[in-house]
Amino acid sequence: MTKFEFVNDDIYQVIAKYVVIDGTPLVMEMVFKMTDKIFLGAYGSGSLIDKISRFNRELYEDPLTGARNRRYFEEQLKSLDKMGAIAMIDVDNFKQINDSYGHVAGDAALCTIVRMIFEHVRADDVVLRYGGDEFLLMFEEIPEKVFQQKLEDIREEIAFYTTRIPKAKVAIVNVSALIAEAEDKAMKEYLQDILDDLKRHLANMESQLQALDLQMSRIVSAETSFTDTSHAYLKSFFQKRGLYLTQALLVVFAILILSRLSHTLMRRLIPGYRMEHRKFSIRMLDLMHRMITIALTIIGPMVVFYVAEDWVLFSLGVLLLLGAAWTLRTAIPRYWQQIRIYLNIGSVREGERIFLDGLPWRVKKIDIFTQLENPDAGISQRIAIENLVDLKSRPTRGDEPWFPCRKDDWVLLSDGSRGKVVGISQELIELVERGGARKTYITQDFLSQSPRNLSVNFRLKETIGVSYDLQSISTTSMLQILKAHLQKNIEAEGYGPDLLQLNVEFQSANTSSLDLVVLADFKGVQAPLYNRLRRAIQRWCVDACTENNWEIPFTQLTLHNRD
Repeated sequence: MTKFEFVNDDIYQVIAKYVVIDGTPLVMEMVFKMTDKIFLGAYGSGSLIDKISRFNRELYEDPLTGARNRRYFEEQLKSLDKMGAIAMIDVDNFKQINDSYGHVAGDAALCTIVRMIFEHVRADDVVLRYGGDEFLLMFEEIPEKVFQQKLEDIREEIAFYTTRIPKAKVAIVNVSALIAEAEDKAMKEYLQDILDDLKRHLANMESQLQALDLQMSRIVSAETSFTDTSHAYLKSFFQKRGLYLTQALLVVFAILILSRLSHTLMRRLIPGYRMEHRKFSIRMLDLMHRMITIALTIIGPMVVFYVAEDWVLFSLGVLLLLGAAWTLRTAIPRYWQQIRIYLNIGSVREGERIFLDGLPWRVKKIDIFTQLENPDAGISQRIAIENLVDLKSRPTRGDEPWFPCRKDDWVLLSDGSRGKVVGISQELIELVERGGARKTYITQDFLSQSPRNLSVNFRLKETIGVSYDLQSISTTSMLQILKAHLQKNIEAEGYGPDLLQLNVEFQSANTSSLDLVVLADFKGVQAPLYNRLRRAIQRWCVDACTENNWEIPFTQLTLHNRD
């Protein structure tokens, strides 16, 4: 027995022989150190590789057909579980070909059969000569579509030989008839050569047709359903690469956990990291942390595939990365703007005011998802940072309005509607009118009604006309008397504490009356009684005119519809 042993960088040839000395069985070994000259020969490594390749061919290849031999089948039997399909080909009546046309024609038929089979199989499939006229086809992980295509190719080849063989037989009959009729010796010899050539071609075609018929029947009988084939393929895939994919996912999971832990430590240990408005340096540190995390989650699985030497998954990963890079090449300028905004040095900055969807917003906190708020409306929203790229913010002043009202305020709209605001959202505003009726507006429609906020104090302005007979006192004592009368009634009915200011003034000389105007300012707490106060002032004015015998011209009496 001869073997090679490797010790560090040296190679030793060991020749062992079994011997018996004095009745004791022993193994005698002779050890030779192999030098480059001895091991590689005079022509170096190229010659060695050629010798190994030639030895491999002689060991596993059929010398006649070039197909694998039976030794290959027996030594590779352990890997047959990876095969998706196996077909058996047995050439019928092959003995008749040898007996009729000789072994040369039989060998040519076998070579033709193998050559035709090689044309219809993949490089990874195995064509094996199992016996004299028996062949094995072993397909590794063959998909259903490819399998069906191979069957179709074989059917076409069968159809071809089916049409050619009858023509060849007719030609043989015709040539045989010509030979019988020919008288010239040279012509007979020439026709005989043609006849022999036709017979050899006919034998080859019949042999190929028989092989195709058998191959078709074997493959169809061994064909599995598409579901079974898919299941077997997926099973084989995950058996081979499922471990590597699992390892890659575990690496990604570990990276995300470490990133989370490091981010928590940064928040605890770095001063100012948890402030609402962070400094540029802290924002840059946070951005670098996010980018490193993304890079590691991409590189981690690639390293797993590289170490495991799974070049299929590694190549798929590289292709995905190249595709992502090609897709992102046009988006880089926009991502650069997003980075500037994230670092709070872009067109939108924290604490400033922007206008979005018809409403003003204060930028509360910039992050991957930026927080916006409207302090008066009491609403907020979260918006992705990429949606801020086309916006611009500006510094805000303390006296700038954000919304015309707040929740629970009473408002009066230009369409005459009056109610208490019970709901404010980015999309809808809901009012409750006196009596409990609810009215809903789209936010933009509500703002277009120029809402008047009564809960921030309000003024009532009521007009009453008196006769021209009272012209002498209409600008003097009448104003004082009417104001005193109104003040007394306001106090008497409990509105005094919320009255801010009361004035009675001469307004105008009308066509048939002298008009006086009452100006009464109330606190916002009386907003629910807005219309009641208007009616009360009109009533008190009429009572004052009655007590003092002041004539009210009929046409000047102002009537108001009750809410």
